Amino acid sequence: MNIYYWLGYHLSRLVGRLFFHFRVIHRERMIQTGPVILAMNHQSYLDPPVAGITCDRAIYFLAKRTLMNTPLLRWFLPKLNVIPVNQEGIDRSALKALIRVLKSGNAALVFPEGSRTLDGNLQPAEPGLGLVIAKTLAPVVPMRIFGAHEALPRGGGGLHFVPITIVVGEPIFFTAADLDSPGKHLYPRLSQRVMDAISALRLNQCALLTNPHHFLARKIEIDPSSMNSPRPPPEQFQTSRLSKSTLVLMLIIVGSLALLAIFANIQSFRRGEVETVVVRPAASPTPQAR
Repeated sequence: MNIYYWLGYHLSRLVGRLFFHFRVIHRERMIQTGPVILAMNHQSYLDPPVAGITCDRAIYFLAKRTLMNTPLLRWFLPKLNVIPVNQEGIDRSALKALIRVLKSGNAALVFPEGSRTLDGNLQPAEPGLGLVIAKTLAPVVPMRIFGAHEALPRGGGGLHFVPITIVVGEPIFFTAADLDSPGKHLYPRLSQRVMDAISALRLNQCALLTNPHHFLARKIEIDPSSMNSPRPPPEQFQTSRLSKSTLVLMLIIVGSLALLAIFANIQSFRRGEVETVVVRPAASPTPQAR
């Protein structure tokens, strides 16, 4: 875990806890060593950083190749283990890079749906995940995120502070027997198996009761006299927009971490200069006259 990833990791944990009451249910199911695919539904731009902090080690991410058009992001994102991918069609170079990462014993976050949801609902799985599974037979940890769509929806609407929760499912272990029926339906079938496991994940009702501030932990009271009355409009999420003071605080935190990273690199560079030792071959002794 390099200094940039370490800073991003702990900054994500800090922001997640302070502003989104972030929590993980069944964290003990996470595979912390060896190759593993973290497969999660995709709701928001907030998904990668919060998914990353569910794991105790550095993981790899897929991100749109167009982000690399910005010089700063082109320099910074690779330091966060980002693999650029072209979302138009199947990006074979990105899939090959992802396969190499997994075969090297690392963890990678993959969104089976391929893109963010528009309405918060689950989408059909793309065959790309199935291809990676078939080539690596890496175990898959299904995860489902709740609240990220309400916090930062696709298509605008601004940032809202609502609780975000990730539920971790039981790992899925694939074997060669799962590849016995090759064909054009193999990759979609493997992807859909993972997507079905994600769909089956629910927020634990008992866990919700321990956190009364969670947006789904609401007390429901039924009035018998209102059984036949028209239904009221659905309750909306209680959200709060980003205030100026909060924005300033976040900018201060990010700026401080950036300065810390620059200072650490300067010190490392200076140490490298000081500790550089030039070794010259010793002069051969002159032969003595007999």
